[in-house]
Amino acid sequence: YVHAQDRLWQMDIQYRAAAGRLSEILGPSMVSTDEFFRTIGLERIAASAAASREKAGGLDAAVINAYVAGVNAYISALDPPDYPIEFKLLGYAPEPWSATMTLTEGALIAWGLMGNFYDLEYNLLVEKFGAAEAAQLFPGYPAGTQYPIQPASVTASGASLLSLAAAQDILRKAALADPWIPDFVGAGSNNWAVAGNRTSTGMPLLDADPHLQFQLPAIWYEAEMHTPAFTFNGVSYPGFNLRGATFPGIPSFFFGTNGHIAWGETNTGADVNDFFVEHLSPNGTQYEYGGAWYPLTVYNEPIRVKGGGVVDFKVDATNHGPILTQDGQKVSMQSTIVYFGEELEAMLGINLAQNSDQFNASSLYWRVPAQNIIYADNNGPQGHIGIRSTGLFPIRANYSGRLPVDGSNASYGWIGFVPFADEPHSWDPASGYVWSNNEVPFPPGYAYASSLGSLFDPGYRARRIHELLAGDSNVTLLAMQSFQLDILDTAAQSLVPYILRAVTHPVDGVDAQALALLQHWDDRMYANSSAASVWYFFMQYYAEDTFADEYAAADASNLTMPQFNTLENLTINDPTSHWFDNVSSGTVVVQNATAVINQAFHDAVSHLTTLLGPTPASWVWGDLHFREFPALSGLSALSRGPYSAGGDDYTLNVAAGLTAEGGPSWRQVIDLKNPDNSLAIYPGGQSGNPLSVHYDDFLVGSYLSGRYLRFRDFPNQDSILATSVESIIMLSPG
Repeated sequence: YVHAQDRLWQMDIQYRAAAGRLSEILGPSMVSTDEFFRTIGLERIAASAAASREKAGGLDAAVINAYVAGVNAYISALDPPDYPIEFKLLGYAPEPWSATMTLTEGALIAWGLMGNFYDLEYNLLVEKFGAAEAAQLFPGYPAGTQYPIQPASVTASGASLLSLAAAQDILRKAALADPWIPDFVGAGSNNWAVAGNRTSTGMPLLDADPHLQFQLPAIWYEAEMHTPAFTFNGVSYPGFNLRGATFPGIPSFFFGTNGHIAWGETNTGADVNDFFVEHLSPNGTQYEYGGAWYPLTVYNEPIRVKGGGVVDFKVDATNHGPILTQDGQKVSMQSTIVYFGEELEAMLGINLAQNSDQFNASSLYWRVPAQNIIYADNNGPQGHIGIRSTGLFPIRANYSGRLPVDGSNASYGWIGFVPFADEPHSWDPASGYVWSNNEVPFPPGYAYASSLGSLFDPGYRARRIHELLAGDSNVTLLAMQSFQLDILDTAAQSLVPYILRAVTHPVDGVDAQALALLQHWDDRMYANSSAASVWYFFMQYYAEDTFADEYAAADASNLTMPQFNTLENLTINDPTSHWFDNVSSGTVVVQNATAVINQAFHDAVSHLTTLLGPTPASWVWGDLHFREFPALSGLSALSRGPYSAGGDDYTLNVAAGLTAEGGPSWRQVIDLKNPDNSLAIYPGGQSGNPLSVHYDDFLVGSYLSGRYLRFRDFPNQDSILATSVESIIMLSPG
């Protein structure tokens, strides 16, 4: 009921996006976006899951049904003048809510965290550079220093099979969906937990801050819920005593604590989507597999268009999954998204869990998307901590998963999933802490490496949190906050010494002044730092000056350049690599890392001089770098920002790019000694009504200022009435 009261239009538009129903309210411009979502089939998957869960009769089905009743109780009490403003502006009314709509929203979150097309982009790189060079640019195991969550390889292989036209068509279609997906922009997420023997309280402390796109209304809705103990299907439950982050449209707590345990997630970033070049019959009704022909599955997906009738759209599918393109080739996608459905059961079990056994038993049902779920409890004299990469990781037969393969060849395919016990995990380690920052979760030599994939975060945030946690044996609640807000760039920590050694003869006085800034810099991306600006633009030019000439020569300038840790690794371990050579003139000019560092440094200084003038001390990072919070409606009047910001792509307090439209979407610091001391904040406010003071009241004075708010604690009705509150809603049966 309160989700609907405060966020009804957000719930509606996010459902419509996932279901491919934006054209109904936004018109013909959304037809291509709707076609993409219909092809992926999130609502089809959700409808099947809703029916399956209802038939199973589990706690998740009962909770969904109660949730749907609550949403509809609010909707049914609305008169058109009371509709949220976006309904009025777009001229439509909210529909009754359903279990399928809730699960479709869940599928949208899942797709946002797993719906990558890295294989297609890698395929294009292989076409342009060849398999060996592509593997050097994007190695199977991340380059440089890594701290996998399970302390302790992947081999790139194959040739390009997919045509340029087919790959580009799929990537073009996928890009249309980006604005509607709450994906992990801004370089991923953080979580960590510290054991009781390393904290000032003697019990674990747990942090989590998922990095998702910024939006208003905010992605999360903070809530507190208390219920008495209950029995369901003959099983006794302790009751819900929950505080944390909920997602409007879904009845569970994705981050938070129940007083006994605490939890939070980061995205594993596993490769769980594979692509198959299919062989279709001449009339386009059958596909070949293993020497036999089978009829295509056809989904009729008529798209109603505001002011434009109905678009007759059909989705063809093979045994692998839906065909995403027929541009030159017929390419299908096999994805674990089709297994989505039991995640609410998993999350409700975690919400109710009292110990690690119950937590792990519930995590078994979390399949999509793969997540690094962190855990802490207050059981025993000093509690327990742990983390596990939880989800479905496909075991592939006869191919690595990095490139599309022949769909007619029955020797290729998924033959199972990584056993739960073998998923990367760490429990009560001797180090006294666990963490994840979207870095590679497994150590070299991990048996199921190809099942999890090969493209992960470069690992700079993981280096920093490891450094902070290893250096503090008496971690306080305040320290946990400072870690979350930390803006030291470990890429700078690694490579600034190389700049200082390489640039021995600055080109002019401006270069010399800029170099002096780096000489006295502490590698922190403060908003008032000028050295931070020099470093940031050096990073951009160093990558550009190293790789852009080869990319241009291979006609690959529109493709993604390597992650910065690959360039760091070349600088330190292979400074005479051919990638440092200059091939822009058509002939090879042999260079080394030192030469390119000098060029990149001068290019960065020249660029900053053009932007801000010839006085390096005035090149303040916060004059160039901002956070922005766009309205989900797209209306600029309902957006907020830009706000001057510190941090960058590689800091724990991440703010990627010059204008960061993504980053920490929720911050929590959980105290397992006294959960009432726990803290949280998110950018925005509880209300989706832009005329409400609660639309953005958490943003400027709290979130952007690095402040947190204490978790509320209203365990019973008397405590609510005795506390200053804004309003009370009493819902009575009948």
